[in-house]
Amino acid sequence: MKHINNKDNPEFFPKTILRWQGEEVYVECVWIKVWEYKEKPLWWFNFEVEQQRAKNLGHDYAVIEGLKVFCGDSEPFFISNQFGVGMRKLRKGGWPAQSHASFGGKFEEIPPKKGFLAHPTKSFCLKDYEAQETARRDWQKKNFPEEFEKSERLRKMIIKSPVYSRF
Repeated sequence: MKHINNKDNPEFFPKTILRWQGEEVYVECVWIKVWEYKEKPLWWFNFEVEQQRAKNLGHDYAVIEGLKVFCGDSEPFFISNQFGVGMRKLRKGGWPAQSHASFGGKFEEIPPKKGFLAHPTKSFCLKDYEAQETARRDWQKKNFPEEFEKSERLRKMIIKSPVYSRF
């Protein structure tokens, strides 16, 4: 599969050089299969697993759009591209000020099927992202109230931190 950020093919999307913490990267659009991460109930994709389970899809995992990021000589890593959030982060340099969701626990890249290409969500959709985040936080608060409260206290401390305000 061709890299999304392919300088040798100037017609290929995107025109902006993609970067991770300032370093140029190459990216492939992939689909990631994730299972519930029971050790970390507030982990972001647990909500995705629950959502797909609730839709009666008959399985105990979720399939999520992701980006496989190749940075220098290190092993590639994966970030979510739901609502275009992964592409947005990479377009803006990959710095900590831009949020992203990484994968942890049990996950695997779904190999592409013959004749099937994954195409990335190219633009960030704030409205859909905010609606999803609100639904996820409501779900966490309802199902894991103690963990959610601890997380909220930590989040508020971080936001008030002078280091956070630099971003």
